[in-house]
Formats: sequence, structure tokens, C-alpha cells
Amino acid sequence: MASGGIEVAVNAHRERGAANDGEADLNLVYTRMSDAPGSKGIGAIVVPRDAPGVSFGAQEKLMGCRGIPSADIVFAR
Repeated sequence: MASGGIEVAVNAHRERGAANDGEADLNLVYTRMSDAPGSKGIGAIVVPRDAPGVSFGAQEKLMGCRGIPSADIVFAR
């Protein structure tokens, strides 16, 4: 993690596929960070590809976006 960063525990098993997951060095994951209603409870975290407990599912076979790899991020419990 970058200097000055904070450590976050992700309480999820899978994050549905997003563009370049598994290919990019850093992946952006949107998640519910609090019980605040609506979008106020949602935040984003940056997950390094080589972070402990992080792996990636098989690449999705998309109809229109074949040039952009997409896969699930899998978090170990």
C-alpha cells in the first residue's frame, strides 16, 4: 500500500467484473462503506493486483467489448 494509505478489510467474496480487472496494476472497487442511505454510504477503494487474498476469476466473454478484458475480483475470506 502507498505511503500514507489506510488498510481496509473488505467483507465480500466477489466483486462483479469491471474493465481491465486482473490486467491493471490497480483496481478500483466501489463498495458500501457505511449504513448511510443511498449513494452517501458508498465509497471506493484502490486494490493492488498483487494484494494478499486477492485473485481474479476467468475473463468474461462480452458481446461488444472484446478488446477490454473483464473479470471478477475474488477476495479470500
